[in-house]
Amino acid sequence: MKQAKKLVTGGTKTSEVFSWEDSKTKKISGFDAAIAQALARYIIGGDDARSLLEVQQVTSETRETVLTNGTVKAVIATYTITPERAKKIDFAGPLLRLQPGHPGQGR
Repeated sequence: MKQAKKLVTGGTKTSEVFSWEDSKTKKISGFDAAIAQALARYIIGGDDARSLLEVQQVTSETRETVLTNGTVKAVIATYTITPERAKKIDFAGPLLRLQPGHPGQGR
């Protein structure tokens, strides 16, 4: 990662609250994006967090696959921690707890 000067993460680019990519500027903003940018700055160093990060679009169905096959180093997205998933994935969170009925619940 440090040699490549870029942290490759999985996430979403389509959720205005969690992580959203501006179609004109290609800049990614939102809660998940800010966490990913902070992680990239912590690992790689530097001042321009956006330039240190590459976010690959993932879905609920592809998150575990891209982590386990090494396509990405981390997935920063809403993902319920379950005992079954915790056997396969090292979770760092929860980073956010949603109340039942919240629009992001169950994604």
